[in-house]
Amino acid sequence: MATKTTVIVADAAIAISDGRPELDIIEKNEKEIDEHPDTVTKDAQAGIRKAEAAALLWSKPVLYCIFAWIWLAFLVVYAMGSLDWQLEFYIYAEFSAAPQVTQANMIASIVGGVLSVPISKLLNTWGRAEAFTIFVALYTVGLAALAGCKGPSSFAAGYVLYNLGYGGIYFILNIFVADTSGLYNRAILIGITGLPTYLTSLAGPPIVQMFIDHGTWRWAYGSFAIIAPVVMLPLAFILKMYQKKAEKQGIYTPAPKIQRTLQQSISHYAVEFDFVGAFLMTASFLLMTLPFTLHSPPKSVAYNSATAIVCFVLGFLLFPVFVLWECYGLPKKTGKYYLHWQLLKNRTVIGACLLGGISWFNDFAWSSYFYYYIMVVYNYTATQTGYAMLANGFVATAIQIVLGFYIRRTKHFKNVSLFFGVPMSIIGAALLVRFRSAEYSIGLNILAQIFIGLGWGTLLLGYELAAYASSDRDGIPMVYALINLVSSLFSSVSRAVSTAIYTSVFSSTLLNNLPPDTVGDYLTIMSGGSWAQMMYPVGSATRDAINLAYGETQKILCIVAAAVMVLAFPAIYIWKDYRIDRKQVKGNVF
Repeated sequence: MATKTTVIVADAAIAISDGRPELDIIEKNEKEIDEHPDTVTKDAQAGIRKAEAAALLWSKPVLYCIFAWIWLAFLVVYAMGSLDWQLEFYIYAEFSAAPQVTQANMIASIVGGVLSVPISKLLNTWGRAEAFTIFVALYTVGLAALAGCKGPSSFAAGYVLYNLGYGGIYFILNIFVADTSGLYNRAILIGITGLPTYLTSLAGPPIVQMFIDHGTWRWAYGSFAIIAPVVMLPLAFILKMYQKKAEKQGIYTPAPKIQRTLQQSISHYAVEFDFVGAFLMTASFLLMTLPFTLHSPPKSVAYNSATAIVCFVLGFLLFPVFVLWECYGLPKKTGKYYLHWQLLKNRTVIGACLLGGISWFNDFAWSSYFYYYIMVVYNYTATQTGYAMLANGFVATAIQIVLGFYIRRTKHFKNVSLFFGVPMSIIGAALLVRFRSAEYSIGLNILAQIFIGLGWGTLLLGYELAAYASSDRDGIPMVYALINLVSSLFSSVSRAVSTAIYTSVFSSTLLNNLPPDTVGDYLTIMSGGSWAQMMYPVGSATRDAINLAYGETQKILCIVAAAVMVLAFPAIYIWKDYRIDRKQVKGNVF
């Protein structure tokens, strides 16, 4: 009787049976494409077979049209995202004393990250078009709720829905890009899908000003509640149409429907999408990060309070409970693992997830209060502030396209991430530490953003390609979900840390430097945000104290951002130096 021994090597477990090595997931995927390039993968999940069937059926002109529609969907997502962060200034001014606004941001980030894994399962088990339709609907409901909100609580509820829809749409659009491209050209297409940021960044500030001058910030959300479904739903319709066409031509055969009662369906999907695991992870990270937002300025976070301590301890204890459930509880109940453990053992996937988390922590650390810093210290309008912050996004998109062609030529992406992306990010954050006051021109702050943009664009492209290259077709949504999960959790922690630093450093610096005649306005200055702070004349002692407080706060935040970025070196170093000139998807793709 043949024995089976497992030997762990660099990136995968190679099972040896009867002296013949079993192919790893990447080799299996390539073999399947080589042997059956014109047929749907038989043992693949339903969502993957639907995507393959559509790709096998459509022509090149149709492929170009579909990608153009994907690009339009990205344009809508980026446009609303651009308006959203600029509208925060006015939203905070209206709800200045309400911590619900900050809490909604953090809750949406954590829940959205945790939901990434169920979304990846939904894409593979059900289908791309169906999942996309669900999240467009959720996005639209969230926008409508924001447009009609009457107070901070209703705003927070709408914002969570909006962000969940936004995150789901963005996630699925990126999977659409992976579905329609081979590894060889994917870096270029990722860069091209970032081009809408040029339009949205330039048009965003005047559009925000138009809404404020002629209406209210609520109209911005209400407008996109109409625009989003009109632009996005036709994309789902096209994909569904080609799926039905593939069924008629016998390219794809749906699996027979299983008849279940309502109770059986609820039980099945609760296990299939791991409701218990999702709840444990969400509760763990919410409890560990929400104490930072339980107080609004000018109150500082009471780290030694009973509430904060209990939240931290419960959150910390819940995480190992989640791990134990995923390792022992769920497999015992279902006979299978929820997470793709073969991918989780891959050092490149681990490194890519860590780099994604580190990069997003870095981004939120230096940028969380940078908008308000620019506006107050340089006495800019919302439009001028929006334009002053364009450099980062512009440069990041441009470098992704340039690197896309570079990677296509060299067929490697590790070294450019390690020796170019990380140093640029550290230099940019370090320059912001130096240029943190009004005595330096805005041009020097823009210069620092250029360095950050070079690093950010390189690293974003690098960790996505690292995840994709280390996976087979089946694992593409899962590896992207894992990166999204870790990035969301790190960004939530970064938001919490930034809030704590702002609340502590800004308030203490301001109180110690306010002149005697306005020291009584301390609470108003803190709780009123930049709107109240700009009421004091430029050059006055009070305004100088406010500017100094912003400078000191920004210095600490940028030091944290630069220090954390050092951890990106080992995160990238552990990657395997994959080549991108191999087959990964079937059908008529780029």
